[in-house]
Amino acid sequence: MLKVLWLLALLCLFVKMDAQTTHRSQLIKNKLMDSVQAAELKETIVYDLPIIAVNENERQEANSSFVPSLVSANRDVFMNTASLHFSVVRFRMRGYEANSFNTQINGMQMNGLIDGNTQWSLWSGLNEVTRNTQIVAGLTAGEQAFGNIGNEVNIDMRASKQREQMQFGYAFSNRTYRNRWMFTKAAGLNKKGWAYAVSGNFRVADEGYFPGTNYSGGSYFIAVDKQQNDHLLSLVFFGSIIAQGKQGPALDESVALANTPFYNPYWGYQSGKKRNANVSKSHQPVLILTDDHRINNNTLVITTVGCVFGAKSNTALDWYKAPDPRPDYYHYLPGYQTDPVLRADVADAIKNNEQLQQINWNSLYDVNKHSEETLNNANGIAGNSITGLRSYYIVEENIAATKRLDLNITFNTRVNETISVNGGASVQIQQTHFYKKINDLLGGDYFVDWNQFAERDYPNDTNVIQNDLNHPNRVLQKGDVYGYDYIVHTHQSAIWGQIAATQKEIDLFAAAEISWLVYQREGKMKNGLFPFNSFGRSAMNAFTGYAFKTGATYKINGRKYFYINAGILSRAPLFDNVFISPRTRDTRQENTGNEKIISFESGYVWNAPALKLRLNAYLTGFANGMNVTTFYHDVYATFVNYALWGIDKIHFGTELGMECTLTNRFAMNLAASVGRYYYNSRQHVSVSVDNEAYVLEKTIVYSQNFRIGGTPQEAYSIGISYQPNTTFYLAIAGNYFRKMWVDFNPLRRTYAALENVVAGSEQWNKIIDQTMLPDQFIADLSAGTSARVKLFHSKHRHILGFHLSINNLLNNRQLISGGYEQLRFDADTKDTDKFPPKYFHAMGLNFSADLSLRL
Repeated sequence: MLKVLWLLALLCLFVKMDAQTTHRSQLIKNKLMDSVQAAELKETIVYDLPIIAVNENERQEANSSFVPSLVSANRDVFMNTASLHFSVVRFRMRGYEANSFNTQINGMQMNGLIDGNTQWSLWSGLNEVTRNTQIVAGLTAGEQAFGNIGNEVNIDMRASKQREQMQFGYAFSNRTYRNRWMFTKAAGLNKKGWAYAVSGNFRVADEGYFPGTNYSGGSYFIAVDKQQNDHLLSLVFFGSIIAQGKQGPALDESVALANTPFYNPYWGYQSGKKRNANVSKSHQPVLILTDDHRINNNTLVITTVGCVFGAKSNTALDWYKAPDPRPDYYHYLPGYQTDPVLRADVADAIKNNEQLQQINWNSLYDVNKHSEETLNNANGIAGNSITGLRSYYIVEENIAATKRLDLNITFNTRVNETISVNGGASVQIQQTHFYKKINDLLGGDYFVDWNQFAERDYPNDTNVIQNDLNHPNRVLQKGDVYGYDYIVHTHQSAIWGQIAATQKEIDLFAAAEISWLVYQREGKMKNGLFPFNSFGRSAMNAFTGYAFKTGATYKINGRKYFYINAGILSRAPLFDNVFISPRTRDTRQENTGNEKIISFESGYVWNAPALKLRLNAYLTGFANGMNVTTFYHDVYATFVNYALWGIDKIHFGTELGMECTLTNRFAMNLAASVGRYYYNSRQHVSVSVDNEAYVLEKTIVYSQNFRIGGTPQEAYSIGISYQPNTTFYLAIAGNYFRKMWVDFNPLRRTYAALENVVAGSEQWNKIIDQTMLPDQFIADLSAGTSARVKLFHSKHRHILGFHLSINNLLNNRQLISGGYEQLRFDADTKDTDKFPPKYFHAMGLNFSADLSLRL
């Protein structure tokens, strides 16, 4: 009730402001900026709905019954709401995985070949030069690529397409970063056919919203265009350098002991300063060369050559024959203690001592400083002995270094007034180097490249304990590679074509694509446990995929449209789902094959001056999916690999986006996503451990009818925007989320987990039942204003803009953005509370205040 009163109070404030500004709106309009500039102020909040494309010929043919086609030029209300307001709970449109959405920049595919996800971090912070975006929604026909079952995002970063400007900006925030400085300069095509654009920004925070989450980042962008006769040559070079201390998932027990929902187990004090053990770093520059060749008025050929290079990494603690240093390890928590008195004592000790809640860096250094040892036959040299401080605790750095070359050609031609043909071909060659190196010895002198689990299982075998038999007993220093080292060679190519027909009252299209994907693992280490299939190149793993989609749009009139689309896809599996344990060997799943997808969607669009509406319905079925999950298994006391196959899923639901003009100052936005996403098969699983080559067990996971986790299956938003004049706007939105499940633990849904448990009993239900998050509500507010000002005795007025964004306005401190069930289960006691789920908590009230000056 209090939340509703808050919203009503703010609405009354808007009305009062409206009354006060009516009599002076015209004066303000004359003194300040025009309506176009006002729209630019709030372009991050309000996006146009799909528009009607009407050319001059169509205007002259008003007497005919021809109805213009529906064009999606930018994000509609639903997409904008999903991006700005639903993302706080990791909302995924239609529940699809990230590899069901494609992104292109200047014709270059920006999805990674290993995981299929869009690599947004490559251009993080470059908002000013990525505004020229076209979105092809769902299975709709596109002109630059075949697309996917999710959206196809096409970003145009060419210099000649940038808004001409020189802009400086500063932002202050309490989110990931505290301060941001930004500069952008863009000049359009001059008389000689040249255009250029540059942009850069720097972001920094000693600590972000969550404790221990330091942040530093910078982005850069350079673009040059040259118009030469029928060719437009474009060269862009951009990148983003980021180093960020990460936020970790937390147990409810740890949150209660720390007395804060923003508990972060990844950091601790070192010499009085906070140090995060899990730091992510990324820098992968992108270079793209594009040639737009207009052969004639009806035919355009676009050729793109691009490359990505650089690396991303994550640090973490690693230890050898030593106690687990993580503060939230279950052995250290009160819930692990069986004696009530001891449980209470442990709880009191943790509550009253912050060092017990965090990583004890001083303790790790002390252990290493008292660990003098002699290593015989060091570096594989007989009789070579080294004496020094052997580190039992270190900080490791897991690195993925990428080199990728892309070639993409598309053509668009209009055969006649009603028929158009599009098509293209692409080739992507990628080499991804995965390896681990020592980031910090934490006061020790050396570390040894041994497999401690193999050493435990085979104490008398000096070969199997080696991570690399080519370099046995290798003594490691800071920066040395250890543990695993392999390269994934990936080659992907595709050919696609599309034909579209535009009739008076109906538009039709059909598109097809065939693709080829090849994986190959190249091991750089000869693992002691798997000497015959760890070093060198593996066999080629080739997959052929196909896709077909078709659709029709019935143009009721120039404002109302009804469309229906359908698609069939056969999609190659991801590398991580093919190889069971690529860190140690080249073994792959037995039942490897393409995932089959069938998808249908339909929708109704109504574009009127006072009302813009889009209503979608969709049904998508996935069959023969695969997944590999690796985790530490308490029973086997080592890392195990759960290779899953036969994963079938159903996604269906509706989406609504509506913008309604209430008065000349007030508008209302509505958005809703109501879906049901669930597994509709019992999955098969093969269990293997990293220390053995054979399969330990094969069983069935009772996953049928389990909900797909990681995203709310229902999301709603209602917003009111107020714009009394052309220089000011204010908007507030209330957002509600429900039907949110966390990713489930397959160990708990097997015969072994349910053995000897009475079916239908309370214990049975606790084991089987999936963890669901509580319903969530948040409110967001944004406001902006601008003015024309004279600076430094300038003869011209410059545009000074201010934008304020406040998320989680009511400071909901119990907001959970996601989580997962721990991949642990006590098969003896069947106690589900022994390993409870871990959750990611979202920020409370957070804001960003942006000031910009456009010269």
